[in-house]
Amino acid sequence: MIQQSTLRDLQPLVAVTNLQNQNPDLKVQFLLSIIIPSRSPINASAIRNLLLSELQLLENQLNGSDIDRGRITVIMTSI
Repeated sequence: MIQQSTLRDLQPLVAVTNLQNQNPDLKVQFLLSIIIPSRSPINASAIRNLLLSELQLLENQLNGSDIDRGRITVIMTSI
């Protein structure tokens, strides 16, 4: 999903950091590491919107699973 988005040029690295069974849901936390140029307009909201716009693709890759759009959060940190 990331490789097909505009984030692909920002050297993305994705890693699952936590998987929890929260009946009846599965909670998946992952880390998306990208290098953002200092004057870029990219922020947490832009990344969340991008993820939301491509969520159907991810759901299809997960055998038609439903992902609750209201539970997707993006937190930006810097090194």
